[in-house]
Amino acid sequence: MNWKHRNNVVFQNRPMAGSGGIVRNEVGGWIGGYSRNIGISTSFPAELWALKDGFIMCKNFQLTTVDIELDAKSIVGLLANPRYSNNVAFPIVDDCKQLISHIPLV
Repeated sequence: MNWKHRNNVVFQNRPMAGSGGIVRNEVGGWIGGYSRNIGISTSFPAELWALKDGFIMCKNFQLTTVDIELDAKSIVGLLANPRYSNNVAFPIVDDCKQLISHIPLV
């Protein structure tokens, strides 16, 4: 395991993370895109932030049917599990579930 020291704080050697996505219409035409700097993190929270930001964009565009594509099976599983509990991720998961409720067909 590699560690880096910055300003007397020890970080595990993890890359800077970011998230983003695109929203397209039913024929693949560009509607919009988004991105976010996550900072030092793992892919799990980055995937959650990308999903949340995508749902926000879909809600803002008042989309009624959304087909989501992502490469994180664990994220799909936790959104489908009503008993999911994780003190760190739960606020973002809860936000995603609340945003999904505004879109008739996901």
